[in-house]
Amino acid sequence: MTICNQDDFNHGPLFTLNTGNAKKSPQLKRGQCWHVQFHNPTTKPILIKIYDEIHSQQRFLLTVYPR
Repeated sequence: MTICNQDDFNHGPLFTLNTGNAKKSPQLKRGQCWHVQFHNPTTKPILIKIYDEIHSQQRFLLTVYPR
């Protein structure tokens, strides 16, 4: 997955997994992109919620299915 910052200010989206673990992305400057891969070693789908750190609003839901 690739997340790019197209805003006029720096920000870093926050990734929250439904297991309660959180992984924070680096702060992105305008025009910068961040690439991340999610692997699901379990037997059930994992739901990843992507929040906007500045406005605390949920922006995307991503489901990662097991292989």
